[in-house]
Amino acid sequence: MNKDIRNRLLKIASVIEAAQEIPGANIKTVQDIKREMEQAGSYFFSRDTMKFFGDTMKNFGARRENGKIIVYTKKPVTKHFRFHDPSLRPETLPVRKWEYDTVKKVLIPIK
Repeated sequence: MNKDIRNRLLKIASVIEAAQEIPGANIKTVQDIKREMEQAGSYFFSRDTMKFFGDTMKNFGARRENGKIIVYTKKPVTKHFRFHDPSLRPETLPVRKWEYDTVKKVLIPIK
């Protein structure tokens, strides 16, 4: 009986170890994505970039869809749109979405 339990535990441990090697398996929040992208040299979530576009980290969310990590904005950002066309209203602007590439550590726009 002890051998049976030991074999089951070894199987579980190997499944957990394999899951940890899958890129993006440990990503849970936008903060995790931000940290990975900064380590890869990206400025997408940097303070200066966010300030320039009038956005904040609170406006971003992340979820999994069909095995992919999707990063999205909760509300449209209107800072620069009004400069170009004063008639634009926030409710008419689209919410932005990106797919996170866990290997290249980049966000790919979704249309």
